[in-house]
Amino acid sequence: MASEYAFGDAKSLLEGARRSRLDMPHFKHDAASPGEVASLARLSFVHLPELARRMGANIGEEEGHPPSVIVKDDGLVRLIAADVVASRPMAQWLASHVSPQTAAMFAKGGENAIEGMLDRFASERGFVRNDALTQEAAAPARGAAIAAARAADRGM
Repeated sequence: MASEYAFGDAKSLLEGARRSRLDMPHFKHDAASPGEVASLARLSFVHLPELARRMGANIGEEEGHPPSVIVKDDGLVRLIAADVVASRPMAQWLASHVSPQTAAMFAKGGENAIEGMLDRFASERGFVRNDALTQEAAAPARGAAIAAARAADRGM
């Protein structure tokens, strides 16, 4: 089930990253800080704008990776997924103060607003995703499969 706040294209993803900067208190220099504030800053100032740029959106000079930083496409997706998971506690703490779309950027599983864009990017670039968000989304299916196997062992 896709989030009703899922991003439809690179431009809307970039606007979502910019909106998260307004909704949650962080700045670009916070990327060097410890903890979830750093993950949040990297996500909104660097990684999501870089993904949007690679998908065709025009980004500002202060956004995205500097030209001296080279990250492969699959590495960028892994960095985004890791930053979403790491910054989730802060997003949950501020949930009542942020827009629904910003909150959906940090949701788990199919309700995550970024998930569809990451899938589309991986498909367009020809790689299979294996990151924190895909593992998180697969966890309920694995749990159900284990429960079914246990029930079959018990003869149910």
